[in-house]
This record gives sequence, C-alpha cells and structure tokens, in this order.
Amino acid sequence: MKSEPPPSVRNSDEFAVGLFRPHGRAQMWSEGSIIYSVAEGPFNAEFVKALQLARGDLVAKTKIAAIHGHIVQVHTSMMASPDMLENYARFIEGLGETIATATAWVIAPEVEGRAFMLPLFEQLYAERKLNFKAFEKLADAQAWVHSFVD
Repeated sequence: MKSEPPPSVRNSDEFAVGLFRPHGRAQMWSEGSIIYSVAEGPFNAEFVKALQLARGDLVAKTKIAAIHGHIVQVHTSMMASPDMLENYARFIEGLGETIATATAWVIAPEVEGRAFMLPLFEQLYAERKLNFKAFEKLADAQAWVHSFVD
C-alpha cells in the first residue's frame, strides 16, 4: 500500500547538486508531527545530499515544531553504495533536534536488496540508539510510529 503525497511534497530531484546526479529519489511531506517519505533506489552518496536539502526545506517551510515519527516507504530497490551508507550515517547524526522520535521503514519482501541492506541500516540506527523498525505493511508501520506519538 502506498500513501499519496499531498501537493506540498518535496522531491529530492529538485535539490540535486554537484557534478554527479543522485541515484535514487525520495518524495516527502508532513502530516502533523510525522514525516512521510516514498523512496526509490538504488541509492548513492549524491542522493543523501539531495535528501538532506529536501528534508531541511520541508522542516523549515512547514515549521514542524517536533518530529515524532518518520515513515519511509521503500520501493524498487534499497541497494546502496558504501559511501552512501557513510553519508547517510552522518546525515542522521546531524539531524540534532529534528531527528524523529521513531523511524519506520516499509519494505516489501520483493524490494531489491532488502535481505542484504536492511541489516546494515538497522545496525546504523541501533549504533546511534535510535528507534527504528522495518515493516512489510504501511498500516503496521503507522501503528508503531503512532505508539510513540500518542
């Protein structure tokens, strides 16, 4: 199940900078204190920079007071280069007060790289003592994130 982005969606493609184009894209929007993202890989390091800029723009322009949750729906592929993982780790470390209380990823079993990449992302969040969990269904992810909000 894929949730539908509202008109105020931010797209990482709009924030691509540098000589190399990002591999991967994400659309994101907020619903109250929860950020929703739909991401499609594979991902490279340049994607992380575009993601960082898109998220920063979303938070600044929507004036989200506190981010209690982030629900990311991953489609097609979640394969990522080693430098993407390093940049992503620095990205979430740099979120400071704007980091989500709970982050849930929705990844169907058929998404390319799920079995290989998911443990790497789980470890990345666990090393930083952040609430992170992966689900196969959007409704389950929403229920888990809302348990931190309510």
